[in-house]
Amino acid sequence: MSAEPDLGGLPGELRTTVGEALAKSPEERITADAAAHQCARLLSAQATQVLTADTAPAPTEAGTVVAAWQVPEVEDPAWRVPAAPARRRALTVLVAAAVIGAVVGGVAALDTGNRADTGTASKGADTPPAAPSGEPAPHSASAVPRVGGSTAPADPRSVRVPTDPLAGIPHPAYTRADDDAQPAPEEWRASTRAGTPQEQETERAISRRMASMLATKDLDFMEPTVTFNLRAQTVIVTGGPVPQLPDKYQDVFRRAGEMAACAALAHRLRDAPTTWPYGRFSVHWKVSDGDAEAPAIGFGRSTDGCFSEIAGQWHADEPGMATARIPSSDRAEIRVADAAVKAVTATWNAGAAGINEVPMSARDGISLGFDPVENAAYVWTDDPESRFGNHAAQSNLAGAVEKAVRGRLMAEFADNRNWRYTRWTLAVLDASAGEGQFIRSGTCTPGDGAGR
Repeated sequence: MSAEPDLGGLPGELRTTVGEALAKSPEERITADAAAHQCARLLSAQATQVLTADTAPAPTEAGTVVAAWQVPEVEDPAWRVPAAPARRRALTVLVAAAVIGAVVGGVAALDTGNRADTGTASKGADTPPAAPSGEPAPHSASAVPRVGGSTAPADPRSVRVPTDPLAGIPHPAYTRADDDAQPAPEEWRASTRAGTPQEQETERAISRRMASMLATKDLDFMEPTVTFNLRAQTVIVTGGPVPQLPDKYQDVFRRAGEMAACAALAHRLRDAPTTWPYGRFSVHWKVSDGDAEAPAIGFGRSTDGCFSEIAGQWHADEPGMATARIPSSDRAEIRVADAAVKAVTATWNAGAAGINEVPMSARDGISLGFDPVENAAYVWTDDPESRFGNHAAQSNLAGAVEKAVRGRLMAEFADNRNWRYTRWTLAVLDASAGEGQFIRSGTCTPGDGAGR
């Protein structure tokens, strides 16, 4: 964004396309479809031969083989492609004639692969948009056709919350993206229940998402009320009253309300930026049934991003740790937590001699809990033996945690369609001081077990 891109190493025929893709103004950037068309035309102009295991390349005018492609069988699920729209059909025929058909899958996979990975398909793309409610798209709505006509549902957990839903929109319906003012009590009093079908769908999405998060801590009795204030362009989530509710449980309600509202509104703004007017949200708590001044305990804007990220990387925080330390009531979470703690101990002990460390035991206080709001597993130790106070020991422990916990999270992700935990962190706590230090955080990559 601060300088012109260096395209000197690119072949001349690619510079125009890549230059348009790197335009600083979103309105000037080439679309994915147009880029695929241009690249396919360049590809179809090359001399291409399809070889079997028993044949060698025949001489060409160029005299050399510049690339060898290992093309899978057309039924290989790794080469899934969407059905070609009418405007692309003529181009597909051209490419098929030039590269003997099998290469078409490669061109189309390049066109769609990034959209599936990021969950941020551009408007007008072939893949269906993410569910505007902020929940994952249903299986039937996200089925991706394969070559040969069969379909396989895309994993709805891959749908990501847009971080900048109004990017490139010159005149959005939501106009308070720069308003930092905390919602006023009169805005809460003036809010009303959902009226339009879009508001009703958003209300249901927020309520469902909150219920699923709160249920993992056995807190689903805290049912939210979702209301709308059009003038303030704010969606309001209200809880309470619940007598003698500990503050930590009220804070879980706040975080769940903020996340559910933020995600729902971000999808709405991304999918209908010129008509959907709500982008702010606030969470309130009533202390009595007749409370007319329910204070705001949380608020934010869905245009600021919904997760705790620094430079695009997720980072753990104290509220997440507090939520994770509340015992889980979800059987899968309990099972994975138990297996992961044992795996951490086994991983550490397997390499303890090589790093001059003492083997780990139950006295070292390794614990694991889950934060359903940001889909994160928190690993911590109270360090009762003062073993992890120095940097070297903390780094060794972080390595053992990353290896063991990441593997358990991804194994469950592969086997359990309801499992959403793909983030992890390690904290070393000082019980006497009541403080903790986050040593390392990461995000797992579903499918390959890797973390970043």
